Amino acid sequence: MKRLIIFVISLIWLFISVLFLPHSVTATQCKATKPDHAPDLFQINTTKDSAVLFFTPVNNAVSQYTIVYGYSRGDERFGTSFPFGRYDGVISYTINHLAPNTKYYFRVRADHGCRQGYWSDTMSAQTNWESKIYTRVK
Repeated sequence: MKRLIIFVISLIWLFISVLFLPHSVTATQCKATKPDHAPDLFQINTTKDSAVLFFTPVNNAVSQYTIVYGYSRGDERFGTSFPFGRYDGVISYTINHLAPNTKYYFRVRADHGCRQGYWSDTMSAQTNWESKIYTRVK
C-alpha cells in the first residue's frame, strides 16, 4: 500500500513538472537564404471578379511567392501563396472570386523556405461591373 501511494505521488509530481515547470527549448536554425530584394509589382489587369498581377521575379533565393490584399492600404485580410522557383521573365498570377466594383490593395513577397523576403510596394486596382479588362500600371 505504501508503495502504491509513493507511485501515485510520483506520477502526480511528474505530471505537474511536465505541464507547469519551465523547460528549455532549442530553436532550430533556418539555413535558407533570405531573398535580397522585393518583387516589383508593376501592373494589375482587372475584370468584374478577378485581378491578374504582373511582377518581376526575385532570383537570388526563392521557393514561393506570397500575395496579400484587402480593401485598404495595410489590410491583409486575404492572401495566397504559390510555389515558384527561379525565373527570368515576368510572373503573372490571377486572383479570382473578387467582388465587383471594389477597390483592392495588393502586395507581393518572395519567400525561400523558412525565410520571408521583402514586400513589394502596395498597388491598388478596382474591379468593374462589366466583363471588360481594365489595366492599372505603376
